[in-house]
Amino acid sequence: MKLSSGVISGALFLALAAAGCAGKTAAVPVGVVVPEPASGQIVTAAISVHPDILRPGQEFVVSVGVRIAPGYHIQGPGPAKGPFQPTAIELEIPDGSVAVGDWKQPAPGVTRSGEFIYTDSVIFERRCRASLNAGTEPLSIAATLRFQACNDEVCRPPATLNLVARVRIAEKSTR
Repeated sequence: MKLSSGVISGALFLALAAAGCAGKTAAVPVGVVVPEPASGQIVTAAISVHPDILRPGQEFVVSVGVRIAPGYHIQGPGPAKGPFQPTAIELEIPDGSVAVGDWKQPAPGVTRSGEFIYTDSVIFERRCRASLNAGTEPLSIAATLRFQACNDEVCRPPATLNLVARVRIAEKSTR
């Protein structure tokens, strides 16, 4: 089942900004190992699922961690200001599993020209629930990250990273 990106709404962004959350980025949490961008790379990303062993019907969290090379930024979510592509994530979860709510992420920073951006690192999280009919085979959770990276001089063409995590299903107890 594909779920289109749950980009943050303008109203939610304004509420976060009013609460003093604008411009803060989250450190990549333990469990999401995202390598630093290597030479020639601008953005790296990784996906993780917590917990990594699920019972049928159990809630779990999908985390997408993103690292951005020094001197660069990616566009924030929601409507882009100007010709920029906002950051968006499409989640693909196994049939019968469901997303529980939208993507959660910190409010992006705001440039002098009013663009919403992320620098350094950012974490996106979405709660889901495993299918009640999940078998015993491992499940694949996939995410497609769409973004546009820029520095102070130039913006790169929009890019896509495809991410996949595997989770195990716990054996059913026979008590």
